[in-house]
Amino acid sequence: IACLNQPRLRVDVVVDSEDNKIEFSKIPHLFFHKHIDNMAACMARADLAIGAGGSATWERCCLGLPSIVMVFSENQHIPTRTTAKEGRLINLGWHESVTVERLYRQLKILFENPRRREALSRRARALVDGTGAKRVAMRMVSLMIQAPKDYYFELLGQKHTGAILKWRNDPEVKTLFKEQTKLTARAQSAFLDAYPQKDRLDFVLMESCSGRPVGVFNLKNVSSKMPEIGQLIGEKSHRGRGLGKKATASLLAFAFQQLNLKALFAYVQKRNHVNVNLLSKLKFNIKKAERVDNQDYLFMKLSKEDFQNASH
Repeated sequence: IACLNQPRLRVDVVVDSEDNKIEFSKIPHLFFHKHIDNMAACMARADLAIGAGGSATWERCCLGLPSIVMVFSENQHIPTRTTAKEGRLINLGWHESVTVERLYRQLKILFENPRRREALSRRARALVDGTGAKRVAMRMVSLMIQAPKDYYFELLGQKHTGAILKWRNDPEVKTLFKEQTKLTARAQSAFLDAYPQKDRLDFVLMESCSGRPVGVFNLKNVSSKMPEIGQLIGEKSHRGRGLGKKATASLLAFAFQQLNLKALFAYVQKRNHVNVNLLSKLKFNIKKAERVDNQDYLFMKLSKEDFQNASH
C-alpha cells in the first residue's frame, strides 16, 4: 500500500490484536480498528478491500465492495477460486504464497482502472442481494400453512408468472381490481425483484396431483395496524367447490395463530358478490362503504377474537 504513493489514501485496518501495528507505520492516514462492531459501515465507506476468503466474501459481495482475497484455510479454496473465475473478486491464492510485489501489482491495476473496480462491484453485488435470510424465513412460512386437502401452498415466484398474468388479465377478474392497467411480464418481474423489500406475503395455491397453480392468496401491509388479505381462485375449473373459503380460512389461521395479527381487513368491490359472501361466511364484518372512481367498495374487518370464536 505504501508503494502506491497515494498520500491522501485512507486505509482502515481491522485486526484482532495490534501486534503488527508497527508494520503499517509508513502509511499516512491509516486507522486501526480492533474488535469493531460496525464492520458493515466500515465496508460501506470503502472503495476496495483486502481480506480473507470465507463468510466475509459474501458480506463484501452484498455491499458490492471490490476485493482482493487471500485464502487462509482449505475450505476457502473452492468458493474463492469459483467466485474469482466469475469475475466477482481477485484471488491471490494461499496467503503464505502471496508476495508484496504481487499484491502491489494487483492494487496498482485496480487503482488505475476504475472500470475494472466497477465491474467487480457489479458482479459481486449480483451474486448476493442480502435478502437470503428473508427468503429462507418466507419458505419456512409457506410450510407452516395447512392447505386444503389435495393442495399445497408455494411462495409466489417467477415460475408462477404465466398463471398470474392469465388470471389478472382475465376481463372478468380485471374489472374487479382497482388497478385496471394490463399486467405485463416485465411489470411482474419488477415486482418480484423488489419483493424482499415489500411488507407482504403472497402464496400460490397448487394442486397436488398435477403441480399446477390454481389460485393466489396474499397478506399485505403485514407489519402495519391494518394488514389486508386478498384471494383469488384463478382457474375457473376449481371455482364453486368451496376451495376459496377453505384456502382463505387456512391463511386466516396462519395470520392469527402464527403471525399473531390482531385483525385483518379486506377492501373489495361491492359488486364482487362471490368475494363479499366468502368473507362474510368467514365472519368478516362490513365497517364502511365508500365510492371511488365510480365504483362502490366495502371495507371489511375480522378480529382475531371473532375468528377464534367462529372456529370453536
